[in-house]
Amino acid sequence: MIYGHVNRTDPRFTGNWGKSSRSDGNNACVEYQHSEKYGLIGVCDSKAGENGPVLVFSEADFSEFLNALRIGYIGRL
Repeated sequence: MIYGHVNRTDPRFTGNWGKSSRSDGNNACVEYQHSEKYGLIGVCDSKAGENGPVLVFSEADFSEFLNALRIGYIGRL
């Protein structure tokens, strides 16, 4: 379940954003942040900037999402 979307200025996401290891160096990458205090994971497109949308997942749902990617389930949808 995706909890919704916010932007990078949401007070639950105040730490540093990490970049995907598959980033190509041209700002064409996925960024993420783990908000441990709230048990949430934020995911965004670096090109969207500070006010761009951030998808918000619970920790458990993000784990399931990553697993679905790994096994190729999402690619089949």
